[in-house]
Order: sequence, then C-alpha cells, then structure tokens
Amino acid sequence: VSVGTLCLRGRFNVSDPAAVKNLSLDLSFKGGVIVYLNGKEVSRANMPAGPAAITADAEPYPNEAWVRADGKMLPINRRDRAGMTEDDVTRIAKRVRVMTAVQIPAAGLRKGANVLALELHRSVYHPVAIGWWRAQNLVQGITKQWTPVGLISLSLKGEGGVSANSDVAPGIQVWTADINAEIE
Repeated sequence: VSVGTLCLRGRFNVSDPAAVKNLSLDLSFKGGVIVYLNGKEVSRANMPAGPAAITADAEPYPNEAWVRADGKMLPINRRDRAGMTEDDVTRIAKRVRVMTAVQIPAAGLRKGANVLALELHRSVYHPVAIGWWRAQNLVQGITKQWTPVGLISLSLKGEGGVSANSDVAPGIQVWTADINAEIE
C-alpha cells in the first residue's frame, strides 16, 4: 500500500476580503480530511481531534464498505456492475464520505491569492482486505481492491470578491508529477 496521505492545494483570488459572503466548501472523499485556509485549519472530517501527524490514520470504514453480506469481497466500484446486487451498490456507496456547506471563515481571507489546502488521510484497511493481497488477488502487482484515501470532488463557492485563480504566472513554473502517473 503506497499512498497513506495526499496533500493537495489550490489558489483562489480575493479582491476585497470584507466583501466576501457565503464562502463554503463541498467535498467528497475517501478516508479522512483536514482542510486548511492560508495555513490555518478550518475543518476536518473522519479524523481524530487534536494535532494530526502526517502519518495519522483516518477513522475506519464500517465492515459494510469492505464486504458483502456473505463476507465475500465487494467489487472495486459501482461501475463493475456484473453480478452486483442493490445491497452491493449500497455498501460500495459507504466508501464515499461527504462534507457539505462547510463555512469558510471570511476572517481567514486576505487580499490577493489565498490557498485552500487538503490533507487527505487513509483509513486503515479492514482485516479481511489484508487477505486479498495474496498473489491470486493481484494484477501486475497491484491489488484489485480500492484504496481508502482520495479526493473525489471539491467545490468552493462564494459571493462578492472571490474568483478562481486562472491567471498564469510569468516565467518558468515547475510541478510535481502524480505519483500514480506513468511518465514516459
């Protein structure tokens, strides 16, 4: 299991912090998440209270997110519908965790570029999932099961003086590659 924590960030612009109203965040994810605005924590979900080490585990998923009613492995996702029951679909849906209408405090905003950062932590693997990692459950060394950490969707909305950071900065810019991407 290679991914334990994902750290992501994005910028948005604020022309007048005093004019910003109803700044809110909707987020769907796997595992647990801590949300930061300009370096200060503003919210968290499915994480223990208090300071969190970068290697901290998120709250575990219920058994239903891992196995069928008969104790057998669930398919990876809802797109693998062959032989799935409605109960399977309901159980797989429990893998997605949601934060809605999280109010982002205007007091934390500054004029110009602002940074929204996410620290996504992996939930521990269910004991039955450990057994799936035998050779018969691997495809080219990769487990055929899901990873309990990841960002599914994010939406940051606000009124008055908030805009997406769509400007391209002058000069050379460097980004890291996705650790899961094959680089040619």
